[in-house]
Amino acid sequence: MDMAIIKKCVKDKKWRITNHALKAGNYHRLPPGRAQVDRRENQEEITMTDCRFCGGKTIPKTVDVQRNWRGKLVVITNVPAYVCEQCGEQYFDAEVALEMDRIKRATHVSGERLIQVPVRPYGAEIHT
Repeated sequence: MDMAIIKKCVKDKKWRITNHALKAGNYHRLPPGRAQVDRRENQEEITMTDCRFCGGKTIPKTVDVQRNWRGKLVVITNVPAYVCEQCGEQYFDAEVALEMDRIKRATHVSGERLIQVPVRPYGAEIHT
């Protein structure tokens, strides 16, 4: 993940990052007409209205996000996102992406709990 790009997103406040892009390491500037600028108390707030992939409407929600860090699966819960009602693509503000990266890299965070996750190879024999 290129933190310089994400930090620029935070500074510009004109960027939104998709979950797909975060996983792939690609970052996309919002295409023209895909964001609505709402001015409140002299602060610019960008609201995603359309999904960049399917054109569906996005709504603000909290989601659980899975990330891999040093060979371990890290699940981050209650992450604020904009989620497409049609295809489910998730969009994160740059500040949220930075916070997820900080949480992912942390040794321990308050309220942390551990879960067990089975790891199953594709093509393995299935026992019912």
